[in-house]
Amino acid sequence: MESKDIVIVDIFRDIVNEMRETALITSSSEVSGRYTLISDNNLKEDDVISINDIDYLVVSPTSTQFEIDADTGLDFSGNTWQAKAPYYMHGHPIEIVNRLNKKNKGIYSYQKYPLIALFQDFEEAINPDEKNYASISPTFIIANLTMPEIKADDRYDRNFRNILYPLLYDFINEMHLSMKFSILRKKDIAYTKIDRLYWGSQEGQSNLQDDYIDAIEININNLLVKELNCK
Repeated sequence: MESKDIVIVDIFRDIVNEMRETALITSSSEVSGRYTLISDNNLKEDDVISINDIDYLVVSPTSTQFEIDADTGLDFSGNTWQAKAPYYMHGHPIEIVNRLNKKNKGIYSYQKYPLIALFQDFEEAINPDEKNYASISPTFIIANLTMPEIKADDRYDRNFRNILYPLLYDFINEMHLSMKFSILRKKDIAYTKIDRLYWGSQEGQSNLQDDYIDAIEININNLLVKELNCK
C-alpha cells in the first residue's frame, strides 16, 4: 500500500471551500449587459461570485435575486454560482500581507475579506506507531475590514457578532464534519481564541496587516490528522 502525501494547508483550503455559499440560478434576464439572476442567496453588495470559473461582482442583491455585469447574449439559467468568500490564504504573516496588498487593483480589491488565514510555520508531530498521521496545533486568523474611528462596542455589533463569530463557528463545524481529522465530538476540537480589535493599520500598529481590520486569532490544540492511504 502506497502512502498518500498529506498537505495540511490543502486540507484547510477544502474546509474553507465547504463554507462558501452556493446555489442554483433558476432564471436570468439581460438588459444591455446587466443580468438579473433569480436565485436564493445571502449575498451582499460588492460580494464576488464565480459562475463557470468566471468571477462577477454582485450588484443590488435581495434574498431572491441579484445582478451582475457580463457579455451580452448569455443565459445563466441552470448554472450554479459559488461565493468567493470567505477567502483563504496560508503562509508567513508577511507573505499574507504582501499578497493582500497586491489585490488592491480592480475587481481583486474586493477579493480580500472576510479572510481565513493559516499562519506558517507549524509543527506536524508524526507518530508512525499510531493510526493518525500527525498531531498539529495551527494558528489562524479570521479577519474582516473595519473603520478606524469606531469604538469597541460598534466593532462587536458590526464585525464580531454578525461576521467573525459566525465564521468561527462554521469553521469549527466544517472541521468536525471533515473526514480528515480524528474528531468524535465538537468538544474534541480544543482551541483558544483572542478577539483582536482594530488590528493593523497603515500607521504600522501591527506587523500582520496594513488594512484596518478586526480579527479573531485562533490557536487549535493537538488536532489529530488521520492517516490517508491509497492503493
